[in-house]
Amino acid sequence: MTFGEKIRYLRKLIPLSVEEVSELTGIPKNTLYRYERTDAAPRSGKRCDILAELFGCGTEALTDDSARVKPADFKNRIKGLRSAKGLSVTEVSEVTGITSYKDMESGRLIPDTLEEYKALSGVLGCRVSYLVLGDERFEGHTGDEAEACSENAESLRTAERRAEMLETAFRLFTERNIDSVSLADITEACGRGRISLYRYFNSKIALVMELAVKKWTEFRNENQRRLPDIEEKCARELFEFYLDSFLELYRRHQELLRFNQFFNVYIRSEKAGADDLKPYQEMIGEFRKPFHIMYEKAKKDRTIRTDESEDEMFSTTLHLMLAVVTRYAVGLVYKPEKDYDPEKELLKQKKALMTMYT
Repeated sequence: MTFGEKIRYLRKLIPLSVEEVSELTGIPKNTLYRYERTDAAPRSGKRCDILAELFGCGTEALTDDSARVKPADFKNRIKGLRSAKGLSVTEVSEVTGITSYKDMESGRLIPDTLEEYKALSGVLGCRVSYLVLGDERFEGHTGDEAEACSENAESLRTAERRAEMLETAFRLFTERNIDSVSLADITEACGRGRISLYRYFNSKIALVMELAVKKWTEFRNENQRRLPDIEEKCARELFEFYLDSFLELYRRHQELLRFNQFFNVYIRSEKAGADDLKPYQEMIGEFRKPFHIMYEKAKKDRTIRTDESEDEMFSTTLHLMLAVVTRYAVGLVYKPEKDYDPEKELLKQKKALMTMYT
């Protein structure tokens, strides 16, 4: 297959129009039409890389004439599967509704739509991946087994790529601040094309919000593992654990505190709307639940004050503790030449709040 034939083949498989490919890659429509209709190929390796990223294949699959994605390969695959199933050409054609199936086995045609690939994979008992790429992992599976195997593998790959992008973004955001890091910076640091990032995040603010939710959820889960037995502890002990959680945040997660500082600036500058913030606010609400349990217990055991409303107490303690550990994490504090001990100073803040509410 020529370069243009491969582009057309893969484009229709997804399926995408020439206009959509042009919009996603930045390659002019006329250039894409020229690739598909002639023997022309990109002079720039960069365009090959961009197209390979879009179609989810290696660059060599587009540029190497011996790459496996060929009608002849497809012909042999469907013929072998049909024979193994004991089906005739006519039977496959009738069951799938593909009147041109005979021409496919002769090598003159390949499917034009994803629906045709799915119909063939169902009848022949394989995964679409095997029909298109000859991936032997799916050759001998039944349709259901292959579907499950492929979906699990694809889910794992998707999760790994997404996690890689989020972790890279987190590192860049904490090093440079969120506003100064572009999506192009993130994809370059990951060694991937920009198109790959847009497969997972449709905007920078969507990526930032997901990252904030992810990192705070990880800390909440870690903190919950430290949570004492609520039933056996008095409200005062639970309140002290709550304040200690901020000290743990400073000790173990200063990068998260720096990120949160930049995050608050970023969402204000971007004027993030209610829909953008909803997942983040729901996650923050999870931090409120243990506090509510503690406050309700305090009404009964009187080991901490409840003359102040729960909302006011939560807001006051949250903002005071988070503000102070953040300032220490980002270095916005006075550091004397001698006897500087941030841990000791933070413990004094905790003690002040303990004294205030007990």
